[in-house]
Amino acid sequence: MMSRLVWISLLFIGTLAPVRADFFVVDLRDFGFQPTAVNSSRQFVGSREFPPDGFRAFTWQGSAGFTNLGTLGGASSSATAINEA
Repeated sequence: MMSRLVWISLLFIGTLAPVRADFFVVDLRDFGFQPTAVNSSRQFVGSREFPPDGFRAFTWQGSAGFTNLGTLGGASSSATAINEA
């Protein structure tokens, strides 16, 4: 009975599809980035410090890196949300 159970288990394991990892890990804090939100396209928004002026809003995406979103005329800005568009 035990050998039949082992054989069935091995048969089942052999039919499983290989695991594919389509992600990678990046600690954005290493770049001085403080992420606050992410969307389903894996785009992050947050802020980076720009001494002595303060913080600036940025987006980050794996394929494009960081993009400075600028300010609205002041010294600092921040990004707290991102949508799918």
